[in-house]
Amino acid sequence: YSGATTAQVNEDAPLTLTLDDFSFSGANKAAITDVIIATLPRGSLLLDGVQVTKSQSIAEAKISAGKLVYQSLPNDAGDAEFKFLVKENGVLTADEVTVNLDVVAIDDDPVNTIATPFQMDENQTASVSGLSVADVDDASVTVTLGVDSGTLNIKTDVSGGVKASAVSGNGTNSVQISGLKTAVNATLSEASGEQFTPSGVSTVTLTMTSQAADGGGVDTDTTTINVRDVDEPPSVAVSDPNALSIAQGDALSVTLNVTDDSAVNPTAAVVSKPAWVTFDASSYKLTAPDTAVTNAEVG
Repeated sequence: YSGATTAQVNEDAPLTLTLDDFSFSGANKAAITDVIIATLPRGSLLLDGVQVTKSQSIAEAKISAGKLVYQSLPNDAGDAEFKFLVKENGVLTADEVTVNLDVVAIDDDPVNTIATPFQMDENQTASVSGLSVADVDDASVTVTLGVDSGTLNIKTDVSGGVKASAVSGNGTNSVQISGLKTAVNATLSEASGEQFTPSGVSTVTLTMTSQAADGGGVDTDTTTINVRDVDEPPSVAVSDPNALSIAQGDALSVTLNVTDDSAVNPTAAVVSKPAWVTFDASSYKLTAPDTAVTNAEVG
C-alpha cells in the first residue's frame, strides 16, 4: 500500500465507504481484515452512527456491511482527507495511505421564515411581521409575496432596506422584491415593512416564494390572515338631496338609502316630520301630496 485514493461526495450528503476506498487491487481487498484510522478528516467518520476516533480499528465486516460513513461539515464544500493503515490477514501494513475526499459544492435552496397565522378587522391595514429569507450560498435573492385577495404594500424607505426600484407590483396582490439578502431582510423585518389591506371579510392565504438570484432552488410557504367582520353602525342618506327642496304646490317624493352590514332589510323610522308628510318604512320613501298651501307647510 502506498500513494492515495480519492472518493467523491456531494456537500452535506453522507458517503458510505467501501473496501474499494481502502484497497488498490482485488487481491489486497480480499486480504483486508481490519482498517485502522490513523488521522481524522474535516467533518466526521461515523461507525454505526458513532464518531470514529483516531487509531480506532474497524473490522472488514463492518465496512462491507456499509457501517462506515463520512459526513462533511454542514454547508461546507471544502475537500478533506484522512489516513489509514490496513491489516492483511491480521498483519499490520507499514505505510499510511491517504483517502482524499472530493467534496462537491451543491447550491442550497433558500429557506423562508413566514408569519404565523393572524387575525385583523375588516377596513383596516395590518403589518405583516415575522418574514425573512436565508440562503447560505447566494448573496442576492428574489422574494415574491402574494395574497388571493386584498393588496400588499412594501415600504421602500427602510434604512438599509430595498429601494422602490427593487420592488415591482407594489400596491397589488402580488409584490416582488429583489436585491441583496441583507437589504431584503432589513425591509422584511421592519415593523411596518410590509402591510396588508383586505378587500372584504374572508380568510386570505399569504404566499411567500423565494429564489436565489442565480436561478437556483425555490422555497414556497403559506400562512393565513383571518379578516374579521366588524359590526358597523347603520347609515342613512338621501338618494337625491335636490328632492328635499320643493316649491309650494309641488308633491314631495324622497327616497332614503338605508344600509346596515349586519341586516339585509334594516328597519328605519322617521323621528320627526311635518304632519302632511308620509313615511313608508318598507320602501324608505317620504312622500307628500301637492296640497301644501303655505311656506310653513312646505317647511
